[in-house]
Amino acid sequence: MTIEILPPNQDEWAGAKRKIRTRSGIELAYVEWGDVAAPAVILIHGYTDNSRAYSLVAPFLKGRRFVAIELRGHGDSQKVTRDINLLSFAADVSELMDELGIEKADIVGHSMGSMTAAVLAAFYGHKVNKVVLIATAMQLSKATADWLQTTVESQTFPLDVNGAFLNEWTWNPHPIDQNFMKYLKQEATVVPHETWKGCLVALEVTNWSLAATRIKAPVFVMWGDQDQFFNAEDQEAVKSALPDAKYKTYRNYGHSVTWEIPQVAANDIMEFLNDPA
Repeated sequence: MTIEILPPNQDEWAGAKRKIRTRSGIELAYVEWGDVAAPAVILIHGYTDNSRAYSLVAPFLKGRRFVAIELRGHGDSQKVTRDINLLSFAADVSELMDELGIEKADIVGHSMGSMTAAVLAAFYGHKVNKVVLIATAMQLSKATADWLQTTVESQTFPLDVNGAFLNEWTWNPHPIDQNFMKYLKQEATVVPHETWKGCLVALEVTNWSLAATRIKAPVFVMWGDQDQFFNAEDQEAVKSALPDAKYKTYRNYGHSVTWEIPQVAANDIMEFLNDPA
């Protein structure tokens, strides 16, 4: 018998979170929906986001067990002041899977979450079926890193929900659901300065091109050509590192196609995951 958990709406999302403590002692929050008996899909959010980042695509993701994790230092997961890096994030995802009884899963990651997904697939390949990388790059470019360094260090924490920085940080070329954005900005204001800084350093110093050579799972890369963080040059580096991956460019869309065109993005994700090839 199929047991289907409906995805929570925007007003319900925070209350739908569950928490679990991994064997390493880190408490992680997550939101789950879908067919609990079906193969699992783990969804990993981006820099300073949380599980809500997948709330707009959630109604269109069907036929699987979906688990949207909140990385350490983010959302309602444990706040930490050390080990804020891609390898620690990947290890947390692996241990969350163990605690939830998930032996193997498809992995979907956005932005920093895509880099985490790639590292997970490289280091824990026996746990990964397929990988979807949304708005990815091998490393944060110097220009973007310099802008973030200057901008983040100039902020007063907690951030102003109506401040110019959060408007710029969440910008996309097309309108985003306003209720979703209201909650996302509110939740971003409580992300600790240590998380902002730790993630930035991790993205500056980590180039996962060598890790890419160890990824055996099929990979699908989704990129909007108006992405303000990862440009066309970044995508050429990704293609060089992952020459066998499937690629799709979303013309005139930005860093978060899952927010701008959630149904289209969800359909593309599920088409790739359900393809038996």
